[in-house]
Amino acid sequence: MTNEKAIHSQRMAGWLIYNGHKLIKICDNKRQPGFNIFIFADTHSLRTDMEQYQPRNTV
Repeated sequence: MTNEKAIHSQRMAGWLIYNGHKLIKICDNKRQPGFNIFIFADTHSLRTDMEQYQPRNTV
């Protein structure tokens, strides 16, 4: 059984997929209806790529 990491940002999830990370599943966000939660395997490379991710609107 692998550990999982939940990502709430659709943009970050897309960026992680683009960088080769496999999406395990998509769940409905029960706290914010109309939004999704993206589940990835929690690996060292995923964490590294998450740290390198920069949202577009950041200066």
